[in-house]
Amino acid sequence: MADPKLTETDEEELIVVETPPEDEKQSEAKAEAESKESSEDDEDEDDADDGDERLAESQDDSDEDISPNRKRRLKRRELRKRAKENADRELRFLREQNEQLMRRVTAIEGHALSTNEQTLEQRMQEAVRDAQQAEQIMARAIEAGNGEDAATALRLRDEANRRA
Repeated sequence: MADPKLTETDEEELIVVETPPEDEKQSEAKAEAESKESSEDDEDEDDADDGDERLAESQDDSDEDISPNRKRRLKRRELRKRAKENADRELRFLREQNEQLMRRVTAIEGHALSTNEQTLEQRMQEAVRDAQQAEQIMARAIEAGNGEDAATALRLRDEANRRA
């Protein structure tokens, strides 16, 4: 008679299974649908294995006649299968999340680059306009014979050219 309580001498292997948070349920539904397709293939393979085991046993065996070791093996196999499905589902979710984050980072980088490009272009145009304006002031100052204004305009033009 097997004791239903687990003791330290039991050889049963326990596998930790994590459950995802509530907001991940939708992506898991898709993942489960995909895993059903792949698990059907796995089940076909398991059925083939089980068929061999069934042939070795008498057809008169019932669930009650199955040895405790066999029950443990079947239970461990089921736990491993569930753990693998959960790990696969989590891996698919993490890959989807990684792809989403990569798309977002790429979009942000593209926006930042275009903004920087626009800012540099505006500064360049402003510096060119300042240089042109300084040249016009210098031309008027030279026509008027005003040396001070011409020197100031020359200094402003040189500063604008350095910025450009």
